[in-house]
Amino acid sequence: MFIRFVLPIPQSFRIPMIVSVINAEKAVTSDKRDRSYERIKMLRNAAYFQSLAVMRKAASGNVRDLEVFASSEIHDSMEQ
Repeated sequence: MFIRFVLPIPQSFRIPMIVSVINAEKAVTSDKRDRSYERIKMLRNAAYFQSLAVMRKAASGNVRDLEVFASSEIHDSMEQ
């Protein structure tokens, strides 16, 4: 049976290790936050871009595409 002896880490090494761990956690958290904000921004703008596409189709006189879009929207709302 092996007995492990753990040598105490000197205080001068402990603090920089703790700081580096905290910095790594901060980087991960900041990255997750940034991705979440980008996702929120994309979802907020999704309705605008969908409406913009519909308005372009309407302005170009593309009635068939508008009818397909309207029927798909009705179908989606009925499923909910």
